[in-house]
Amino acid sequence: MLIKEIKAVHVKVPLETPYVYGRGAMTAFETVIVRITTDDGIVGYGECAPSSLSTGDAGALAPIINGPVAQTLLGYDPSMWR
Repeated sequence: MLIKEIKAVHVKVPLETPYVYGRGAMTAFETVIVRITTDDGIVGYGECAPSSLSTGDAGALAPIINGPVAQTLLGYDPSMWR
């Protein structure tokens, strides 16, 4: 079983009521949904919520996953990271 495809999608869900906290207000929740497909047809999903330790921007994180991260992981056996 080898990783055949990695696809990340930026998702932005508006909030009905803004969430107010110490650094301002959040009007939407943003995250990145990642789908990994193997050559056996197994599909797995995960979420990659950006933080200040990464780019802090979900819109910028999805292309990084789709580009250099995917290029690095394609062809590997996903069970090697158990």
